[in-house]
Amino acid sequence: MNDKSLIFDIYRGTTHDGTGLRTTIFFKACPLSCKWCHNPESIDFDNQVWFTKRKCIGCRTCNNVSSKEIISVDDGKISLATDVKDIPKICAENCPTKALSMVAKEYSVDEIYKEAIKDEVYFQSFGGGVTISGGEPASDYKFVKELLIKLKEKGIHTALDTSGFAKWSVYEELLSYVDCILYDIKLIDSTQHKNLTNVNNELILENLERIITYKRQKKPNLTLWVRTPLIPFATASKSNVRKIGSLLTELGESEIDRWELCAFNNTCKSKYEQLGLDWEYKDADLLSESKTDEMLKVAREAFNEDKTLISGFTSKN
Repeated sequence: MNDKSLIFDIYRGTTHDGTGLRTTIFFKACPLSCKWCHNPESIDFDNQVWFTKRKCIGCRTCNNVSSKEIISVDDGKISLATDVKDIPKICAENCPTKALSMVAKEYSVDEIYKEAIKDEVYFQSFGGGVTISGGEPASDYKFVKELLIKLKEKGIHTALDTSGFAKWSVYEELLSYVDCILYDIKLIDSTQHKNLTNVNNELILENLERIITYKRQKKPNLTLWVRTPLIPFATASKSNVRKIGSLLTELGESEIDRWELCAFNNTCKSKYEQLGLDWEYKDADLLSESKTDEMLKVAREAFNEDKTLISGFTSKN
């Protein structure tokens, strides 16, 4: 097990990553590379530097600690003199305004556990707990397992948010310490899945079936939420939604507690800019209410109507 793991964010007071009021811990690293990803900083397995231009005062400290020019200032106009991905970490470590900063921070199990239980009183009051998310937390499953064990020893409700792309043996180790699993099913067509996420979906679909069997045979009180992102020109088609709903019905309607259709989020555009990355969806609009209503209708025809819902922002158009 790694002594420390990279955490790129901790959200407190979340209400959509499991039941009640929760603290969500975001682990860096993901084997998928979804073209629409709204957390692009979560994908790379290594830590990264990002640049927040509005914080830069042009002091050139980064230039002084680096062997190359990082920031240029011409007639008072500040600009990067190199690609963000090529900026040395030492520049972020010395930037006085944090215009250059590291995406993630290293935590030990004890350190991140102490951060999580700061909100224990809220968990008790509002029936929440801690959600382990990413990235893909299964990528560092031994570390995650130790964290989950400590949380369960404290009596805290736990949730695991996963893409499903990991060996079944990994989930077998984790599920004993998980009260709720949030499981992504993006696409049924494997070729499309490969083109849009960089991995095939066979393992993901197999693991969903195994989790349903596990719940049925070993842990009936495990809560299972399936989540499908509704992405324009990708997953948000009647055909895809209908096929996913049919699969869920076939695999175990009674074992799946919720199917959530998550509307496309374009508010992450600045993250791609901070990482110096081009984003294929930078000009894509939010889905319209009529489009999401259409997708919800199809989903409810294919799966249990009472368990199917829409989340996220939509436009009026």
